Amino acid sequence: MALAAEPQRAAKALRLELIVPADVAAIWVDEVRIVQVLRTLVENALQFTAHGMVTLRAMNVQVLHGLSSQFMLPVRGWLGDGWWVVLSVEDTGMGIALEEQVKSSSHFIRRIPVPQHRWGRG
Repeated sequence: MALAAEPQRAAKALRLELIVPADVAAIWVDEVRIVQVLRTLVENALQFTAHGMVTLRAMNVQVLHGLSSQFMLPVRGWLGDGWWVVLSVEDTGMGIALEEQVKSSSHFIRRIPVPQHRWGRG
């Protein structure tokens, strides 16, 4: 994913890290849209981070009773019970208030859980 903010990242000597464990479940997405959203989030993180790093992470998350021990959900019940693939952008910048995170992320969520039997044979 080419970033328009690459010169800015280099000038600030920020580290950009991608973490995608081998066991992350496959998901069905609009590839153009998800790249657009992730690029915007990463570029914003680079813009508002003075030093340190920006991390783009994908992870399998299990939600039970509206909570997850693997990922802090912004609001209890934000995701329904089941398995989800969560994509996140984290940085060492000043941060976004929790209520703003909920507002901004709600536009991009499609609440369809990952099937429980997500491991294939091939």
